[in-house]
Amino acid sequence: MRRLGVVVAALVWAVAAFTGSAAAASDRHARVLLLYAESRLAPALVAADAAFRSTIASGFGAPVDFRTEFLDLPPAPSAEYERHLLDLLRLKYRDLHLDLIIAFAPRALRVALDYRAELAPGVWIVFTGVDSVDDFELPGDVTGVLMTPGWMDTLEAALRLQPETARVVVVGGTTPLDRRWLVGARAAFAVAPAHLEFTYLTD
Repeated sequence: MRRLGVVVAALVWAVAAFTGSAAAASDRHARVLLLYAESRLAPALVAADAAFRSTIASGFGAPVDFRTEFLDLPPAPSAEYERHLLDLLRLKYRDLHLDLIIAFAPRALRVALDYRAELAPGVWIVFTGVDSVDDFELPGDVTGVLMTPGWMDTLEAALRLQPETARVVVVGGTTPLDRRWLVGARAAFAVAPAHLEFTYLTD
């Protein structure tokens, strides 16, 4: 929860920094577009989304109009899907002035970068849920909070609850992000207690 609190605090600062001028310049609410790569909020994102919105509501000092898009991106890149997605987003936001785009996860950041020129030219992008930006060319008006799993912290917490543990199963997926996380997990657990046996499963 401490890591989540740091992320939320950083995003709140970003919203205040990049939408404050818009709120001050007019009597309308600042408009923030939230982009999620998934079709809905996964359990891990529910807490982050709720914490983010509640913190904004209680501490920002001015109303924020959130617009949320669950992009439901397919497992493999699809030019046809992205073409239809862009058409839909262009239609929805062509008459709506956005002040900030927040992208949750690498693929949502990719969409924000690729489509910003048509949806909200010149608007800042803030990202989170991204573990590395090595695959991106980020302009100066894109910033965010990198999130890396605390593998050893999680393992140590589990061992405190179940000190007799002898076998650890790490379950992951096959997306590029999942694969990077599994590489990170293997590296982190290389220094785990020698009596533990690790099994890595992917879907």
